[in-house]
Amino acid sequence: MGDVRLGTPKNVNDAIQDRTIRHMFYLEAIKTRQSRQVIAYLDDIVIPNLLRQLNERLARIEAVGFDRGEFTTRRITQMIDEFQNIINEFGNLNNRIQGELFDLAMTESAWQLGVLKEEVPINILYAVAAPETIRQVLINKPFDGRTLQQWFDRLQETTKARLVQEIQKGVTEGQTTAQIVRNIQGTRALKYKDGILATTRAQTNAVVRSAVAHASNTAREEVFSANSEFIKGVQWISTLDSSTCAICAPLDGKVYKIGEGVRPPIHVSCRCAITAVTKSYREMGIDIDDIPPSTRSSMNGQVPSDITYNQWLKGQPIEIQNDALGKTRAKLFRDGGLDVSQFTIRNDYELTLDQLRAKEPQAFIKAGIA
Repeated sequence: MGDVRLGTPKNVNDAIQDRTIRHMFYLEAIKTRQSRQVIAYLDDIVIPNLLRQLNERLARIEAVGFDRGEFTTRRITQMIDEFQNIINEFGNLNNRIQGELFDLAMTESAWQLGVLKEEVPINILYAVAAPETIRQVLINKPFDGRTLQQWFDRLQETTKARLVQEIQKGVTEGQTTAQIVRNIQGTRALKYKDGILATTRAQTNAVVRSAVAHASNTAREEVFSANSEFIKGVQWISTLDSSTCAICAPLDGKVYKIGEGVRPPIHVSCRCAITAVTKSYREMGIDIDDIPPSTRSSMNGQVPSDITYNQWLKGQPIEIQNDALGKTRAKLFRDGGLDVSQFTIRNDYELTLDQLRAKEPQAFIKAGIA
C-alpha cells in the first residue's frame, strides 16, 4: 500500500457509486437479453410441444365425452402427468442458464475489481474472488426466501396448476378442445397475451431478470469480502424511477457491514444494486502525513453522498442519458426538464457480455480482461 496515484481530488466512494449507478442500467440490458432468449426457447420449443400434446390428448377424451365428473377429472390429471417431462422444462430453465449466469458473475467480479483499481488512489494488492466460491454462492444463496432452482421449481409448479385448473374449468363449462387450448395459448390477435401461458411468460421474465441481479450482486459482494482489509461496508442503491417499489425505495443509501443486512434482489424483478464503501487512510493504517495533500480527501471513508437518480442522470453525458432512457425520452428529459421519476428506465435495450465490456473497457483492462 505504498505509492500514491496522483489525480483530481475527489471522494473515492462517490466515484465508485457513480460508476455503479451507470453500470446498473447496462445490467438491465443484460437482463433483457437473457430473458428474451429464455422466453424464445419456451415459445419456439416448449410451449408448442405442450400445446400439441394437450390438443391431442384432450381430443381423445372429448371423443368419448366429457362427463364433467370425477372420471374426467382423473383422466385430465393422468393426461397432465403423462407429459410431465414437458412441464419439467420450466423447472429445468435454471440448468439452461446456469453457465451464462456464472459467466456473468465472473464478468461482474472483474468489473468490480477493475473499478476499485481505477478509483482507489493508492496501490493495493487486491484479492480476487474465488470462482468456485462465486459458483457455490450463486447456486445455494437464496433471495426472497428461495434459491434460483427453487424459484424455477415454483415456476414449474404454478404452470402445472394453472393448466389443470383451466382444463377442468373448460370441461365444467362445456367447452370444446379447441376452446380450452385457445384459452391456454391465447389468441394471435392479442399476441397471445390473453392466454394463461402469458402469466408463465411474465413469471419467467421476472425470475430470469432476478437471476441476473442475483448473479451480479453475489459476485460483487464476494469481491468486497475478499478485500475487506480496505472495504468496510456495502451500500444499497435503488433505481429511483416511476417503477421503484415501496420495498426498495426506503433502502436506498442504507449501509451494511460485509455479510450483514439485506441484499438485492430483495424480491422478484428487483433492480437494485450494491456498491462499496471503502475505509479511510487512517482506517487502513496509513499515516496520512505521508499522503500528499492533493489526495488526502480521496480516501476519507465517508459514505457516498445522497443523490437522487434524477440528479445523477442530469450530470451524465448525452450518450449515458440516451442509454438509460432511449434517445426520444432522453431528449425530453434534457429539453423539457421532466423528472426521471416520470419515466421507467427503458426495457427495450439489450447487451451481450462482450458489449457490456465494450461499454466500460477501462475497468476490464484494469482487471486484466482486455
